[in-house]
Amino acid sequence: MFAQVPLSGYDVFEVVKDASVPSTAFNFKSYITGESIRGLSALSPLITAKEVTQLKLEGREIGSAPCMGVAAKFHPDTKAKLLSLVAKNPTAEVMIAIDGVPKATYKADEFIELVEQGTSLFVIYQLKTKEEFEKTETLLKTIKSGQWTDKAKHSKSQL
Repeated sequence: MFAQVPLSGYDVFEVVKDASVPSTAFNFKSYITGESIRGLSALSPLITAKEVTQLKLEGREIGSAPCMGVAAKFHPDTKAKLLSLVAKNPTAEVMIAIDGVPKATYKADEFIELVEQGTSLFVIYQLKTKEEFEKTETLLKTIKSGQWTDKAKHSKSQL
């Protein structure tokens, strides 16, 4: 399980290469390739929803297929945290968890470019029904308002 500190609902963790620092395993299926993405992430988030200035569902075209996803824009100060990470490891990556669930990994240097440009970081969020869409919209509003809680997630044995 994640977090030595409470999660915020939209959390970005440093991906670690070995267990020399306190870490936890993550695993998710890539929506693009269908492959299983596995790794280790730090226990505490590097970036939380407090640093997100905009969080919304958005449609984009990936390849030639339209898809829905969560688009997040970040406060410019987020760049300093990412630069600190890249200073320690030029090939650093981060893992994005939404609602306490691992969803994507990004190279830290690409993330920095998005923050500098004021561009959204996009995470594919597969939604098949109108009900899933509405539920996810409500989730994002709850996260952005600071009302999301991870207590239900922590009461389960795994995220």
